[in-house]
Amino acid sequence: MNLKIIKLGLSNFRSIIANNIYLKLGFDFTYPIHVYVQINSQCNSKCKMCKIWREDKRELPAAIWINALKEIRPHIGNLKVSFTGGEVLLKKDIFETFEACNKENILFGMTTNGILLNKTNIKRFLDLNPFNVNISLDTFNPETYFNIRGVHCLEKVLANIEYLVEYRKKINSNILINLKTMVCKENLHELDKIAEYAREKNFVGVTYQPLIKETRELETNDESEEMFHIDKKALFHMIDKLIEMKRKGYDILNSEVNMRRWPDYFDGKIVIDRTNPCLVSLRNLYIFPEGDVQLCDYIHAKVGNIADDNLRSILNSERTAKLKKELVCCKRSCVYCVQRTIKDYITLLSKF
Repeated sequence: MNLKIIKLGLSNFRSIIANNIYLKLGFDFTYPIHVYVQINSQCNSKCKMCKIWREDKRELPAAIWINALKEIRPHIGNLKVSFTGGEVLLKKDIFETFEACNKENILFGMTTNGILLNKTNIKRFLDLNPFNVNISLDTFNPETYFNIRGVHCLEKVLANIEYLVEYRKKINSNILINLKTMVCKENLHELDKIAEYAREKNFVGVTYQPLIKETRELETNDESEEMFHIDKKALFHMIDKLIEMKRKGYDILNSEVNMRRWPDYFDGKIVIDRTNPCLVSLRNLYIFPEGDVQLCDYIHAKVGNIADDNLRSILNSERTAKLKKELVCCKRSCVYCVQRTIKDYITLLSKF
């Protein structure tokens, strides 16, 4: 089995033990095993449902990010860092951070819209032995792509994906490639085609994400409100089709239960009754372009800033300890969280 998977498995196993000790005995040995880094807010798409590209946020140099990750790496062990944006590849010094992750044996990957995933960047990225790349792909129709993303770049994105597949094979890379597909009115009729494409290219699979109504980066606005008005009959039909494909072996990385909840979600109903403790704050960490550190992506309570404080000190602070206790008991219904089953995670493992 690939060494990366062994490292990730050990890290998750240790985390599970630490989480249970915390919940049952109150002793805190928990630590983040997955760090989500929104590295910038610049973007070369103009998605009508997104406000990131409309804002101008402070952006930190690579040196600060590198220092922060190096501060906690020796004290955590195996760590997975997911870089998002904006568009990650627009950050001029992003490869300095990638190189540091490779040097420090930190598992890392990124989510990209694929526009800048050209030959040069693909070679530089894959040569640094990344863990994964998530590519946003919602449609194969140029007009639909423009209606969602606000730019005419579909042809470029598909060509870049072709070269990524080719170069991965050429250097025998085991990078995981996953498609991220939004579910909305515009592309509802072709969601199944994305799954077929993922299988054809031998990707890990496709993760479907219903159009998000409200987060730190995204919120409903007049421009995107129409995207929520989905034909319910067509939605039920597509859900049935995707579940049938999943049962036939297509690598759709949403659970059946998760997909069955989409109609209620688009109706604005609460679809998750949270009764169990929320473990997000015990295993995840979220850091934003200006350096703010949060324990949850959706509860905007920062515990520090990596430009001003030592990240290890932030994690060991009284403020962090207090917030952990509060968030473990959080009853918020995060209906837009993608849910997976054990079988879905086995599918991920099998790709190695």
